[in-house]
Amino acid sequence: MTDDASQYFNAWVNVFGEGPHKLLCSSNVDRAWRGHLKSITDKMLTQTLYHNLRALMDETDETKFEDMLQKTIDEQMLNSDNSREFGEYFETYYSKRKVQWASCSENHPVLIQICMWNPFTRY
Repeated sequence: MTDDASQYFNAWVNVFGEGPHKLLCSSNVDRAWRGHLKSITDKMLTQTLYHNLRALMDETDETKFEDMLQKTIDEQMLNSDNSREFGEYFETYYSKRKVQWASCSENHPVLIQICMWNPFTRY
């Protein structure tokens, strides 16, 4: 598991070869989402959207996940001018790569989530 920067995963592949799927660390995904949610001025919408995003991340049933994802995008992200910018960000960087962050993915480890991180990075 890694952050969204490619250098850690590329280093892993260079040393150990192909094999693992790139999985994004849930805390890094969460941090990125929270940072971009600040662009939404309606705080109730921000809280509701964040709650739904966390529920999406933790959903293990793929059918429920797909329904929740589409509903969240259509009704909460792209339906409002206030959240459209975040919705476009989410669609660009996360909705098409759900296999890297969603618990419903067959590649997603359920028991433990360990991030490969740089201890010198400031968060």
